[in-house]
Amino acid sequence: MEDENKQLLSEFDELMKKIVRFYPCVTNHKLEVLAMSASPNKYIVATGSSDLSCRLWKVDPDAKKANERMQVYQRSMVEGKVDCISWNFDGTLLAAGSGYKDGPDGYVVIWSMDGIDKYNSIYAIRSRPTVRFGRVKSISFSTRNNQFVYCGDITGQIWVFDLIKEAVSTGSGLIGVIQTQNDVINDLAISMDGSYLYSVSLDKKLAAINLPEEFGGNKTNDSQTLSADNDNNNNSKRKKSIGGKRKSKNKVSTPTNNNGKALSLATQTSNRSMKSLKLSANSSNSSVGSNNRGRSKTKTKSDTIKYSLSELLADESMPTLKHCKGVIIGTDKDYPFWKLALSNNGKNVICASRKVRIFNINGNPTQTENVSKGPNVTDSDLEHVRSLKLRNGKLLLCRTLVPRAKLFDIRDGKEIKKFNCKAPVQAVEFLADNAHIVICTQEYSAESCFPPLMKLVSYSDKRVTIEKEDEQYVVSEIDANGASVADMQDNGGTPIDSKTTEISTQTPAAIDDDEKTDQ
Repeated sequence: MEDENKQLLSEFDELMKKIVRFYPCVTNHKLEVLAMSASPNKYIVATGSSDLSCRLWKVDPDAKKANERMQVYQRSMVEGKVDCISWNFDGTLLAAGSGYKDGPDGYVVIWSMDGIDKYNSIYAIRSRPTVRFGRVKSISFSTRNNQFVYCGDITGQIWVFDLIKEAVSTGSGLIGVIQTQNDVINDLAISMDGSYLYSVSLDKKLAAINLPEEFGGNKTNDSQTLSADNDNNNNSKRKKSIGGKRKSKNKVSTPTNNNGKALSLATQTSNRSMKSLKLSANSSNSSVGSNNRGRSKTKTKSDTIKYSLSELLADESMPTLKHCKGVIIGTDKDYPFWKLALSNNGKNVICASRKVRIFNINGNPTQTENVSKGPNVTDSDLEHVRSLKLRNGKLLLCRTLVPRAKLFDIRDGKEIKKFNCKAPVQAVEFLADNAHIVICTQEYSAESCFPPLMKLVSYSDKRVTIEKEDEQYVVSEIDANGASVADMQDNGGTPIDSKTTEISTQTPAAIDDDEKTDQ
C-alpha cells in the first residue's frame, strides 16, 4: 500500500507540472498585477496576477510600432494568485510563489527557461501533510549552482529548498527553515556571492542572515555550523569554518529532546513564540498598496485559517529540519517594510515602507557595527512603496495609487527622473540592457480593474546588447483556454476594449503631454 501511495503521489505531481507549464498565448491579464520581474540576460519580462496566471512578455525596444515593443507570448495558469516572481541569476529558471488552490498552504512553481525543457514546469512544490509551509509571499534563488530556493511565507519563516534533493524525490527538497521575524515575509534579497540573505517583514523589521554552507552560503563564509548530535548530553559537534576561529551568531542545529531523539518540526516550532495564523484570505494576499476596489467580497472555504502554526505542522512524519536565525539590523517604528533591494556589490541595502531607507554595509551585516545609515531619499510622494528596484546605483520605485514612477541616485538620495503616467503604477523593473525601464500601469473601477498597460521607457543612452526572444507565434493560434488569439478575447468571449488594453510602450520622446518624462 505504501508503494502504491508513492506511485500515486508521483503521478499526481507529474500531472501538476503539466498543468502549470507555459502555453502560447497573447491575451493580457484580466485582474490586478501583483508581481513583475525581468530576465537578467534577455528581453523577457514575467508578470504575476490575481487572475491566477503568470505571463511572459517579449520585449523589442527597436520595434517601429509602439504596440509591438512589448507583447505577451506565453501564459501559465498557477491556480493561485501569483504573489511573487523571481529569476535565477543566469536566467535559466523562473520561480513563482503562491498559495495552493489559492489558500494558506504554500505553493512554489519553477519553470525552465532554457534548453529542451524550456517553458516546462520542472518543480511544482506544494505544502502537504508531511511537508508543511505557508503561502509564499517572497522568493529568491541562491547563487550557488541554482541549487537552493528561499521562500518567505505568511508565518514569518523562510523555508530553504534543495532542488537537487527535490529532483531525486518529490517532497524531500525542504531542508531547513530560517526564523528571525514573526510576521509575513514581504520581500527577500540575496548577495551576489551567496553569503547573505536579507528579508523584510510586516513586523517592521529588516533582517540579515549569514547563510551557512548547508543553506547555500558561500564556502568562504566565516560562519560556523552545528551538526545534529543525538547523544543524551545533547551536545553538538562543531565544524571548523574556513574563515577562521571566530564564532558566528548564525548557527544551524537540530534540537533534540531529553532522550536524544531529534524533535519534529512541529515540536521545534511550537516552542517558539509564534502568532496564530487566524488570517483572512484578503489580509494574507494583500501586497503593499493593493487596492480593494474591484475585488470580490465573496468568501470561500479557505478565507479563514482556524489553526495555529504548531497545529499546521503537527504531523510527526514531518522531516527534521535544520534551523538558522538571522539578526535584526533595521526597524521602522511606524510602518511595515514592504520592499527590499540590494546592490550588486552588497554595500547598499534599501528597504521601503512609506519612507525609503538606505543602509550602508561594510563587512558582515549580521555584526551591527558594520551597518550604518545612508543618505535620506528625498521624495514628495508619501504613499506606501509598491515596487522597488536597484541597478548601477539607480533606485527605481513606484507607490500605491500614484500615477508616476521615479528614479533616484542612491549616493545622495536625490531624484534623477520622473515618469508620469495616466494610471496608477503597479510595478516597475529595469531591463538587462541597462537602458530601458518597464512600467506597468493599471486603472481601477468601482467593481473591478482594467487590464494592465505596459510601457517601455528609456533612461540611459549606454545600452548593453542582450538577447532578444526569437519565439514566433501564429496570429490565428488558439490559446490554452480556447480564446482566439486573433480576436484577443477573454474567456467569456467578450472582445477587450482596445483603448484600455493597448500595450503602451512609448519612449519618452513619444509620450504625450500629460505623460512626459521630467528630467
